[in-house]
Amino acid sequence: MIARGHLYIVATPIGNLADLSPRAAAVLAGVDLILAEDTRNSRVLMQHMGINTPMAALHDHNERSAGLPVIAIPGPSALIAALSIAGLPTDRFLFIGFLPAKASARRAALEPLRHAPETWVCYESSHRIDDCLHDIETVLGPQREVFLARELTKRFEQSVRLPIRDLRAWLRDDPVRSKGEFVLCIAAA
Repeated sequence: MIARGHLYIVATPIGNLADLSPRAAAVLAGVDLILAEDTRNSRVLMQHMGINTPMAALHDHNERSAGLPVIAIPGPSALIAALSIAGLPTDRFLFIGFLPAKASARRAALEPLRHAPETWVCYESSHRIDDCLHDIETVLGPQREVFLARELTKRFEQSVRLPIRDLRAWLRDDPVRSKGEFVLCIAAA
């Protein structure tokens, strides 16, 4: 049942459209308006699900003006999906998000993680994956185990866990492996 006057934060699929939960679909179909960070991708999902709810863009200028009670509708998460198959300890983990784009800032952000006692996770894009892995190797050393998942829940999903030195070689062996969206899970010190 939809509570009027509430803001629902709905987790949507990270790749496979069939991953949308029945509850999420019911909420999206039952609300008065969908606010989406990327309306183009969201329209594809709504069309796939047969949902015709009006949609508007969500951006920095309007996201803080809601002032409504918020309800979470859980769902797919690249972070949790990657951790579930990484084979690394998950009793404690640290999520970094995206590391800085510039090498010097990225290395500075990596330095405190050199001795982190837990698995840590970050996201990376295709145009920075090689530079990011280079900096991880520089700061953490070539033997640190890294799990890389690319294109999670999509048709060309791949994942591999290797020492960072070998992972960089694995990526270079096939140019397709450097394309897509990445989740990196880095072993604890």
